[in-house]
Amino acid sequence: KEVFHEIDEDESGDITLAEFIAFLEHGESKHYLDAIGIDEDDAKMLFTLMDRREHGKVSINEFINST
Repeated sequence: KEVFHEIDEDESGDITLAEFIAFLEHGESKHYLDAIGIDEDDAKMLFTLMDRREHGKVSINEFINST
């Protein structure tokens, strides 16, 4: 839950693709993804897989159930 709230910059209760990409492009998460060879296209695919309702947002339940 902590990671979800960290990604949800506008505190809307949902993560948008823009928030997800911004989180992954900075700090420790960027270094980790670079080390394991995950790029922005892979991150977009992961977001799409988590967005089960296909509405461009990931709820906390979708996020938790996907991890």
